[in-house]
Amino acid sequence: MSAAPDYAGPLVGWRVWVVVPDEVGAPRLRSVVQKTVWPARDALVAHCCQRRVLAKLLRRPAHESVPMPSCQCGIYATHLSELEPLLADAPWETGARVLGQVNLWGDVIECERGWRASHAYPATLYVPQRDGRRPRLTQEEMVEGLTDYGVPVEALACRPSQAVAYLGRGAVRRRRRSNAA
Repeated sequence: MSAAPDYAGPLVGWRVWVVVPDEVGAPRLRSVVQKTVWPARDALVAHCCQRRVLAKLLRRPAHESVPMPSCQCGIYATHLSELEPLLADAPWETGARVLGQVNLWGDVIECERGWRASHAYPATLYVPQRDGRRPRLTQEEMVEGLTDYGVPVEALACRPSQAVAYLGRGAVRRRRRSNAA
């Protein structure tokens, strides 16, 4: 019999967020698909939105364990190379796009293009240059405000549509090494 591996640390994946202002105007991370705002300095805990609606319509109890293999619920993360469609030059009505690494833990299900987890928190955030659309905040304001999450936040010298290639080339790592010297 083989057992599932136990991990000493979280799985690390990549995500895209939209930056939106909170009630006092501070930049916060919001999921691209759901209207979920990620709390600063506290883990995001998944719940099943889809099943709650269906459960009410069908008068069935919503499932408590998230993510479920038979559902699409959970907090998503993927590989860096899978983020390009979410960062392509396309109109986003709600705010600027940022990307970053995210720690996943708790119940985690591997999917075709990444993972779905019960708990998540950003590990590193990268803020591309403004793409001329609707961002209310400058790149510098976003970088400064997103430090509320208590993780490294770095401005990228590229537009959102170029961020995957930029990070894939290791431009951030090279710049960090040269700044440390």
